[in-house]
Amino acid sequence: LEFKYWRPLILFLCKTSSNDGKFVPQAGIANLLSQLMKRGKGLTIFAGVTQGEFRDKAAFIWQGRRNLAQVMAEKEIDGFSEMVCATSELEGQKFLLHASGLGALRPNTVAIGWPDNTSTMGTE
Repeated sequence: LEFKYWRPLILFLCKTSSNDGKFVPQAGIANLLSQLMKRGKGLTIFAGVTQGEFRDKAAFIWQGRRNLAQVMAEKEIDGFSEMVCATSELEGQKFLLHASGLGALRPNTVAIGWPDNTSTMGTE
């Protein structure tokens, strides 16, 4: 693979609200991704995780995907939105890392938010 054909395919593991599935801004990462993709080359997957059983959260997941797609449209980011349901946020993120993309359209870069105060972080 030659360098001139390389395109960023970014998986952004974003934070979503547990109440309504809306995107929770994380220190300007969405703006950074928007700037990285200004040339129209590359794709981004905005992916969120919610905890619980899929049968109980199906409508919530559908709404969350729409909310993430709306944020991407506002920031003019090309790509896809995804939201999964898992027993924990860590398990959901593992699933997204392993299963995101399709064929050659697999992410080659992962972006995550980092907390301002690491002392308040959970054990995961």
